[in-house]
Amino acid sequence: MQNSMHNDAGSLSANGTMPAVELPRADVDIAEEVQQLFRSYPVLHMSRAYMHVNVTNGIVTISGNVRAVTAKRILRDRVPLINGVKLMNLSELYDDEALEIAIAEKMPNGLYANSQYGMVALTGSLPLHVDPQALLKEIAAIPGVRKVAAHFDQG
Repeated sequence: MQNSMHNDAGSLSANGTMPAVELPRADVDIAEEVQQLFRSYPVLHMSRAYMHVNVTNGIVTISGNVRAVTAKRILRDRVPLINGVKLMNLSELYDDEALEIAIAEKMPNGLYANSQYGMVALTGSLPLHVDPQALLKEIAAIPGVRKVAAHFDQG
């Protein structure tokens, strides 16, 4: 006969108790800690109304818009440190700096773009050969752009 005790759930410790089993952390608790992170950093705090958090089985997805790439960097560095986070997805989180670069690649010379949380304002002189509606549609199709407004001078 063996000196150790066993049961259907597994081995007992030497004092006859079950070893501690770490239960998965509730998704709602992980989400609350991510929200606390938003409140802890000014660059995230300013953007919190434009970001959405979804946690499913420890997988954190943050989507929406932030002003600066710094905000994404903080999230990339800090969220994985939260207890219970298994994976993080920021593929649908867009920063205005990157959006303005993507928009500039689509625009003719003489136009300027400013993005604030994915709301884009186009200004400047529109060349005569450019269809304004087609340009607005092309800019609106860029991932992360939420709305486009334009005020063009006659070119």
